[in-house]
Amino acid sequence: MDYLNLTCDFCGVSFFRSMTEVNRKKKKSADGKIRCLNCRSATHGMHKSSEYKSWHAMKMRCNNPNQTGYERYGGRGVSYEPSWETFEGFFKDMGPKENSKLELDRIDNDGHYCKENCRWATRKEQTRNRGGKRATRLYTFEGKTMCISDWAAEVGISPQSMQKRLNNNWPLEKAFSKERHDKKGSTHVKPKDQN
Repeated sequence: MDYLNLTCDFCGVSFFRSMTEVNRKKKKSADGKIRCLNCRSATHGMHKSSEYKSWHAMKMRCNNPNQTGYERYGGRGVSYEPSWETFEGFFKDMGPKENSKLELDRIDNDGHYCKENCRWATRKEQTRNRGGKRATRLYTFEGKTMCISDWAAEVGISPQSMQKRLNNNWPLEKAFSKERHDKKGSTHVKPKDQN
């Protein structure tokens, strides 16, 4: 059996490993780095955490052409900070999530994944931050700029009702008013008591 004299990429110690084991480890290793026995057993202990899953999904979106959504990330040149190749580097910059429902979000959708351009965000915040074909449309009325969901909440109707108002080409002053309207945009008048 052939053995190779290797140097650990993490601690620098020299050690021997069989060619068979080296080839097997290369196939399993996500980062392609060589670890000695001590460094192999010393892990971050967070592989089941929400942060780890977000990091792993980011790497897959950027590196794996077979991954769903790759064309919007790695396929258009989006990559990540070199120190984020390891989970430890990523976690050092991003820190823990306040809750497991938060997701990794790039502030500038044309930028790379890095400390300065990433945050933990809610699904709602991410939706508002979309770019490209799925960009969130913003409407400005009386000095306020908001998306449809926010305007709907402001007026007290569902986002679907707000979308219908806009699809029916209602003027903004009617669409964003708190008065109830029929499908044609006419104001509802409450009937007087018949007593």
